[in-house]
Amino acid sequence: MSSDKTDSQIIAAFAAGFDASVLDDEHVRQCGRALVDTMAVAIAKVHGPKGFFVQDGGYEYNLVLIIAALAVAAMGPGRFSLDYLLGLTR
Repeated sequence: MSSDKTDSQIIAAFAAGFDASVLDDEHVRQCGRALVDTMAVAIAKVHGPKGFFVQDGGYEYNLVLIIAALAVAAMGPGRFSLDYLLGLTR
């Protein structure tokens, strides 16, 4: 089993990777999936039993992040990607 500190470092790495990959059209879907998986675990282990609303420690914010990650993964980064800015789009 990993410690809480190690878990938080892994989650921070996923989040940083997602932020950076939004600029790269090739990896945005994989990082979107990683963010959805991470938030699903956060809901299941921490926030789910506390209810919906975030002020009570609930999963409202995690659900918003899941919806946003799914939207970006489905639509792609579009004109905000480095591929688009460098003229490498297909």
